[in-house]
Amino acid sequence: MQASEETAAGRAMPPPSALARAEAAFHAGRIAEAERLCREALAFRPVDAAAFNLMALIQHRQGNLDAAQERLKEAITLAPDNAGYWYTLGRLALLRGELGHAAKAFAAAVARAPGLAEAHLRLGECRLRLGDTQAARASFAAAAARAADPRKAHAGAGRLLMQAGLAGEAIPHFRAWAEAAPSNAEAWRALGRAAFAADRPEAAKEAFAQALAFAPEDAETHMNLGVAAAALGETTSARVALERAVALAPASALARLNLGNVLDEAGEGARAKGCFEAALAIDPSLAEAHSNLATLLLHEGDFARAEAHFRRALALAPDYPEAHNNLAQMKLLQGDFADGWRGAEWRRRTSDYRARLRHVRLPRWQGEPVAGRTLLLWCEQGIGDEVQFVSLVPDLLAAGARVVLEGDRRMSGIYARSFPGIEVVARREPADERCRGADIAFQASLEDLLPILRPDPTRIPKPGPYLKADSDRATAMRATYQAGAGDKMLVGLSWRGGTRKSKGAARSTALADWLPVLGQEGIRFVSLQYGPVAEEIARFRAETGLEIVLDPAVDALADMESFFAQVAALDLVISIDNATVHVAGALGRPVWTLLPPVPSWRWLLGRSDCPWYPSMTLVRQREAGAWGPVMAEVAERLGALVAGRRADDGGVER
Repeated sequence: MQASEETAAGRAMPPPSALARAEAAFHAGRIAEAERLCREALAFRPVDAAAFNLMALIQHRQGNLDAAQERLKEAITLAPDNAGYWYTLGRLALLRGELGHAAKAFAAAVARAPGLAEAHLRLGECRLRLGDTQAARASFAAAAARAADPRKAHAGAGRLLMQAGLAGEAIPHFRAWAEAAPSNAEAWRALGRAAFAADRPEAAKEAFAQALAFAPEDAETHMNLGVAAAALGETTSARVALERAVALAPASALARLNLGNVLDEAGEGARAKGCFEAALAIDPSLAEAHSNLATLLLHEGDFARAEAHFRRALALAPDYPEAHNNLAQMKLLQGDFADGWRGAEWRRRTSDYRARLRHVRLPRWQGEPVAGRTLLLWCEQGIGDEVQFVSLVPDLLAAGARVVLEGDRRMSGIYARSFPGIEVVARREPADERCRGADIAFQASLEDLLPILRPDPTRIPKPGPYLKADSDRATAMRATYQAGAGDKMLVGLSWRGGTRKSKGAARSTALADWLPVLGQEGIRFVSLQYGPVAEEIARFRAETGLEIVLDPAVDALADMESFFAQVAALDLVISIDNATVHVAGALGRPVWTLLPPVPSWRWLLGRSDCPWYPSMTLVRQREAGAWGPVMAEVAERLGALVAGRRADDGGVER
């Protein structure tokens, strides 16, 4: 503890200078001797403020904070204008957790000595911890303005703000420190950490790069640079930085963990798995490594080991939301909806969920009676989930609820046509005024409805088509696609989807994979692939001579009305797992969904039918990445379907 340890000028000294010798003994660390001499001084002169101050310092060093505080109050009674005594009293109160008393003491100190920068800094700390951020800012600014070395004041203020979780507020202080000491690597590191914590990865990356200019062999800074680059999606530079961190600090479990995260993001699961295993060999208590390894094992289909590592992660960190949520996804995939829905509640604590959270001022519906009451429904995820889970809206209408559905603006017309008994509101920011209506009794995400209305995979109702396309547009599109095709089947194809985060690469294909399918006779194939695919299709046609119709009037990303009509116009849809299969299923169109060995939880395991969509057939890979057998099976099914149509001009079979 820094404190005022000077003797008061001009005081009478007991012979032979007991107080001076007490101070010397104190500074030399001879505490017992210092106490004995200080007591002699007080016995000679019981009104000596400096002696009481020194006794307070001695008792603080001995760990007797109560006695130290009393001695200091006696010193202040004798010398109320001594700023140093007030400052020391504040430090003692701070150590005792008495923030209010500490703030008053530091305020008294700066009132008596406005240039006492350390007192301004500690006053700012108290105000910050008491929740008065604005006053704390003023104190930190005063500390920096009055300090003999402003760098120290800025560094101290920045650290205190970081401890309070105010990384954004810390950034200006750390930047001032770094700019005043441009060759100080620690200043740049502190700035980088604050910027990253404030969700400013670009600024963090720049600061860490500056730190490395002055400390190029610092493994932790290389690691932090890599993490910041990864947050920016700069996978290559992130990998370089993290590999350098591992090379400099091979015993760093965190460096290996973060390298594993980047490799996993890049789709290099095998290498990522090795990094997580190496991290755990160094530090078996690293919960994140257990959880991330478990997630990789889950995607490999090694469910037993995955669960073991998820459980270990949760034993180490019981409140780890990502581990709970990922374990829940595995349980749902395995058909254990009871455990799955229970664990999925933890998604609410993940950072991803917090960014999507809406309408929190309204009570969440948890199964209360809804007859005659108004529910506001919204969706947590993307368009595919929204299309799937609006299938639960009829359940609520049947229970007598009035429903306000806030959905993707592209779906507004489709929902209004399909559910004439509800109010449809387009999702926007800020939310539509209707979402704050006084009549709304509850809110729930569509995903919130699942544990209540779909608690068991064996009891999912078999709905018919529950969404409706514009029938006139669908009829017109069908006529266009059939022109010149004779009696050929119209089959829609989609071959790509997902993101890195959703393991899109594992469930996506290349057009070349579809050669056995596209070579089938008696079919006109229509592209349902969203995004810019014209050049890809033209190149494929030039290389193979096989035709895929691309309708320039349809933009699935911008106009869901035209996309729904296009899907409704077709005899069959064949697609990998993306939004297209949900559209086809919701419309009741025959759809074959091609899945990797470990798909999204909704498709469950080991079955070819789909409980969510009666018109859907699931075609599964037997081995990850092996689309050849899947396409051969699809081609065989398709050939049989065409032959059946020729023999019997009936409808399309599943």
